[in-house]
Amino acid sequence: MLASAISLWILRLLPRNDAPWTALLPGALVLGLGLAAIHLTTVYFVSYKVSTSSETYGALGLAAAILLTLYLLGRLFVAGVILNSTLWEQGRQEAQLVSEPLSPIRGDVTRADTEEPRVRPRAGEVTER
Repeated sequence: MLASAISLWILRLLPRNDAPWTALLPGALVLGLGLAAIHLTTVYFVSYKVSTSSETYGALGLAAAILLTLYLLGRLFVAGVILNSTLWEQGRQEAQLVSEPLSPIRGDVTRADTEEPRVRPRAGEVTER
């Protein structure tokens, strides 16, 4: 629970400040549960393996265990951010589809309510907004 709250705070600060906290909650929950799983795995499995085979691996076994844990933490953090980003984009696309009806022809750049096509700028062309 504490890990999820801390990861919600971190996710609130890092990507952007204008995102609502409810949009960051799924990634924070994934991060919190993943941190708990990594912690349990490290405490009960990796530490046992390193302690029982310390004669064989020595300091290299400990370094490998720490590096593996840090690698998994990094992957977990990226997975939480990607989950938040994907859910945010899906919500924006659904809202856009509801608010702006497009042409029923797939790939058509015209709007459904106008006959005039949208003009897209070419590469290197400066447009005014």
